[in-house]
Amino acid sequence: VLGPSGAGKSTLLGCLSGMKNADGGKVRINRLDVATNYEYLKQNIGYVPQDDIIHLQLTPQKTFEYVSRLRLPKDTSFEERRSRIEKTLSLLELAGRRDLPIHKLSGGQRKRVSLGVELVTEPNLIFLDEPTSGLDPALESKMMVLFKELAQEGKTLIVTTHLMDNVDLFDKLVILVRGKLVFFGTPSEAKKYFEIDDLRGLFTELTYRSPEVWSETYRKSDEYHLHVAPVLNEQDTEKRKRASAIHRKIVRSRSRSGGLFGGIRQWMVLTRRYAEISIRDRKNMSILLIQAPIIAFFIVLAMKNTPSTLFMLSLSALWFGT
Repeated sequence: VLGPSGAGKSTLLGCLSGMKNADGGKVRINRLDVATNYEYLKQNIGYVPQDDIIHLQLTPQKTFEYVSRLRLPKDTSFEERRSRIEKTLSLLELAGRRDLPIHKLSGGQRKRVSLGVELVTEPNLIFLDEPTSGLDPALESKMMVLFKELAQEGKTLIVTTHLMDNVDLFDKLVILVRGKLVFFGTPSEAKKYFEIDDLRGLFTELTYRSPEVWSETYRKSDEYHLHVAPVLNEQDTEKRKRASAIHRKIVRSRSRSGGLFGGIRQWMVLTRRYAEISIRDRKNMSILLIQAPIIAFFIVLAMKNTPSTLFMLSLSALWFGT
């Protein structure tokens, strides 16, 4: 998904992935409506946000271990979890950095850890929002090649970017300008449509007309009638029936969720992860341990001549207030 800043790339990605509600239209994955079947479909969806949301104190190995415990089915064996973790570390070339805290990794390695968080669950559809933002050209190229390799393994990757150096690696391009669709097709078709030899000059070309004119021109083009119109006009009732049958199976399968015990299991894993993060963050842990006796010392100094009842009331107010 290409476009200059403010084109609506991240908004579109959020709607397609089910993270945001669309104002109009429908989003379907395998002919299932994302809005009504999200709880089922999310098992096969990976989403990598633009900003890293990984815990910097943990190592890649530990990060993937906790992800596997939280997000894989509870009946997944230890051997299966370990196999997926090893596969992810190897694929992302992080095996040699598995035991290094994430805050000591390079920017590109951190991006790969963020991607690995989703790959551990082996989703078939992965959304990546500006995954190469802030990386140097060499790392950006390396990440794009990695995405291409994942696509060749059978996964579907939808990537937003405004960097144009490696767009020829993509199978299809969606080009947006201020929320308007101005092109959909292959990179070679885009060059022909915009009459340019290098897609790095695309954004300059887009400034020559308003988004509304570009959008209207595209709607009248052969490319629109080749790629977009058939999808919008599709009325295959047999496929609709199959989608309804799948939907009924999904509704029945929802009753098999982990329920209360699944929630308790997740709480235990999260508690253990929080404890490990706190222990690894020695600076913050030291501050937490030191502040308690310091606060107690100053309370004693302030309250040494105060009657014990008033002291306890003040201490209670301090306790509940913080």
